[in-house]
Amino acid sequence: MNNKVLISLYRKILLSRYKLKNGVYGLSYITLNENEKICFDFSDRNFIHYGDMLFYLPLIIFLSKDYDISILIKNEDLNFIKFFINDCNTIKVINDLNNHDGLIISSPYVFIKNINNAKYFGLGIPSILLDIPYPSYLAKIFGDFFIKNDNFYDSFCLFFIDWKNKFKNKPILRNIKNLYSDENLVLISPYISSGKFRDLLKFKRNKIIKYFISNFSHNNFTPLLVGSSSDKNLYFRNRIDFRGMDITFVMMLCCTDKVVCGVGFDNFWMHFFDLIGKSYYVKFRGRILNFNKEIHFRSINISFTDSANKNYI
Repeated sequence: MNNKVLISLYRKILLSRYKLKNGVYGLSYITLNENEKICFDFSDRNFIHYGDMLFYLPLIIFLSKDYDISILIKNEDLNFIKFFINDCNTIKVINDLNNHDGLIISSPYVFIKNINNAKYFGLGIPSILLDIPYPSYLAKIFGDFFIKNDNFYDSFCLFFIDWKNKFKNKPILRNIKNLYSDENLVLISPYISSGKFRDLLKFKRNKIIKYFISNFSHNNFTPLLVGSSSDKNLYFRNRIDFRGMDITFVMMLCCTDKVVCGVGFDNFWMHFFDLIGKSYYVKFRGRILNFNKEIHFRSINISFTDSANKNYI
């Protein structure tokens, strides 16, 4: 078995010792007071990817109305976060915890790395099947555990609907429409950054490529290849290579009418295209356990869409 699979299983076994409630991990029970400071730790990029940040952001923005909220991030992720919280002046962005003396929320795996800090709590990794979008699930378990107010979740659900709708008509923050003469761009995201063992032989990547060629290449669509600068180059006719490009710039380009749709793995780009109301044809990376597959199909993969139906390929 792949070493990363074994490490992942070990972490989940270790987490079970610190489970306080479904989806909440920590050292002790706590109820928030009105003046509580809450920091969301996004600084460990081994365990917090852009898609994970996106899951937490609706809860963060919702909480900022009543609590002192900060986000701990790396400098290179500052523009990404600002894209989503630019109009939330009450949220602070910090690069260390030196002046923070309140609660710290992060991925359960980040909590494990900070196990000696009683202020750290892990939020996520459910132990029961879900039937609600994942950001709603995070808000529900946060409210049930920390707030203990029956109105918290209902209020969040109303906020979440409005927040998603805002992105379907989000104004472009930079004039980028004239940078590319190409129309009918199709974003292609054929790389796996987390869980590479799920496609070691690249069969799934090849399905993404074949899907684009079969459905778009003959209709004068231009492929927009996205990925990290270290991802292997893939050659499409007339493709635009955006590997290593600033993600915020690509997001803003996708908000224009130049980008028609996306094709790729179930990753950040799938969620972002759902959020901005554009089609995304998705290849599921897969999960070993059927429970985890169901969590993705019934909750995670429909986090920002208005329908449970996805365009799976």
